[in-house]
Amino acid sequence: MPSRNPELLHKLKERDRASPEPQQPRLQRRVTLACCVTLPRTRCGSGEPRSVASRITRKKPFTSAPIAVLNLRAKINRGLMKTGNRSLPFLPYLFITLISFAVPVLLAQNDPLESGDYSKTNSVTILLGEEQRRNLVSGRGLEHRPRGRDGRTVFETVQGVPCRSLHLTEDVVPKGYFFFTIDPTFKQRDLAAVRIDIDYFDGAEEPGGVFGVQYDAKGSDDNRVLTVKQVLPNIVLHGSGRWLKATFHLKDAGFRNGQSGGSDFRLWASPPELSVSRLTVTVERPEAAPTNAPMAFKDGEAKLADWNLQWDSGSKPSFSRNPANDTGRKSLVIRAPGTFSVGSWRCVVLLDPGQYQFHGKVRTEGLQPEAPEDRVGATLRASGRYSLSTLNEALEWTTLTYDFTVAERDYLELVCELRASAGSARFDLDSLRLMRKTYPAAPPAAPRQP
Repeated sequence: MPSRNPELLHKLKERDRASPEPQQPRLQRRVTLACCVTLPRTRCGSGEPRSVASRITRKKPFTSAPIAVLNLRAKINRGLMKTGNRSLPFLPYLFITLISFAVPVLLAQNDPLESGDYSKTNSVTILLGEEQRRNLVSGRGLEHRPRGRDGRTVFETVQGVPCRSLHLTEDVVPKGYFFFTIDPTFKQRDLAAVRIDIDYFDGAEEPGGVFGVQYDAKGSDDNRVLTVKQVLPNIVLHGSGRWLKATFHLKDAGFRNGQSGGSDFRLWASPPELSVSRLTVTVERPEAAPTNAPMAFKDGEAKLADWNLQWDSGSKPSFSRNPANDTGRKSLVIRAPGTFSVGSWRCVVLLDPGQYQFHGKVRTEGLQPEAPEDRVGATLRASGRYSLSTLNEALEWTTLTYDFTVAERDYLELVCELRASAGSARFDLDSLRLMRKTYPAAPPAAPRQP
């Protein structure tokens, strides 16, 4: 039984007071700021506090100023560690930390591109190989959103270049599209005259395909056709296997979000096989666009060249450039696949005002409709215009003509078209010509000085 001697108990208590208490392990301290920045102080094996700044890593520095601030904060911590003073770090550490987070925000506010204000820059751009978020690829002032059956683009790398591509031929889609929307702040100025630069891969499996730009033009509020106005000439794919750049000049752009899904413009490709890595829209003066010479005529006639193929509707037809028969005529050939299809060979020309006639020799074999009401046959026409002359059956070479009028100097696309579910049409290449029937009246001569 323990002793209850009061004198002994008193001596024991005095001894306990004289002996030092064992040092308790120091607890970690954590300070949480109102801006949700957490600054822990932990112990290293040496017993010294470890700087949070030494553990900060960033994929990309904001600017040189934030890096300088972080370096300054690290130096202060190292200086405090050398002094061994553990009560001073908090206030300087807190001040430098706040500065390091505030500087990038202030710099972003001063930089219009970082803050999303594109009203003071003359161009916007998008890298289509960047990461897609929520079905959206965002650039600097441009957005691309894949949409619909004919607008599905996929990410891939072509010859080491990240890009987005259309691969819709197997889905029986005649034309594929890249849809783009321009940031509203960039559209605060007059964007009637702009230049669109496109980095594309010229590696089509079937050379002769084509792509172009359709945009929301001025006046589209009154005429819906102008929401998909086409820029001519188009770009023909030659299958060179190289990355190339194409440029389109627009003179009457409206960009009022009139296209599908509120888009401002779109790239189209036929057949729908195209890879694009970068696209830029730049404001330019109207006079900056190149001026091309109109088509030249010799004795009132001009031979047509530079034909490209287009899959227009239905199933995909086949295209070829072959001698047509034993006579050795070079021809442009379109063959229907067995189900209803519309295909064409096309040529773009720049014409002065006047009246013209497009003519050529055509031969057809075994044309058949898929349904009795289907309109089948071979024809010559201009894009956006219809022809009343259609050749349903012609075992021998037959001449077709198409007359049209041009009101002002502009590009026009001439079309050799076949509509059928079976059979083929051959267009004699050497006979495809354009004849100028009338010339615009000459302006009145200026009065002579007396």
